[in-house]
Amino acid sequence: MKGIARIAFLFVLALGIGLTLVHLRTLHIQSVYEITQLTEEQQKLQQDIWMQQAQLSLKIQRPAHVKAKVETYDLDILPPGQLPQEFQVWEVVKNETN
Repeated sequence: MKGIARIAFLFVLALGIGLTLVHLRTLHIQSVYEITQLTEEQQKLQQDIWMQQAQLSLKIQRPAHVKAKVETYDLDILPPGQLPQEFQVWEVVKNETN
């Protein structure tokens, strides 16, 4: 009787250890998968941040670039909606002929 009880105890102990190892391995695989997913998401977010920074820097540099071009070609800067004098004269002549 003692021998059978001892064998049953060892069998249950081995079964418990085996199930524990399988459970720990499963948890490890799930953790590695989650870490991989989070790393990919972090890389995508980092790319988005870099793209937004690049777009913002382009928007900041554009006015300076436009101003440099205007100065290069010696053009007048007018407020939005205001036409240069040449176009205003042309509009008056066009309206008088109609």
